[in-house]
Amino acid sequence: MASSRVVLILSLSMVLLSSVSMATDHIVGGDKGWTVDVNYTQWASELVFRVGDNLGM
Repeated sequence: MASSRVVLILSLSMVLLSSVSMATDHIVGGDKGWTVDVNYTQWASELVFRVGDNLGM
């Protein structure tokens, strides 16, 4: 009984940790970076964002 509980906890932990490790780092503005010359609405429309993704400069 205790071993099945341990297996369940380990399985759930692996599922939760795998979603965190699949996060994507998005560079805001792409190659141009964070400037006034970028249409950020268009930039964002070309990407798929998921919970846990990171936005950077």
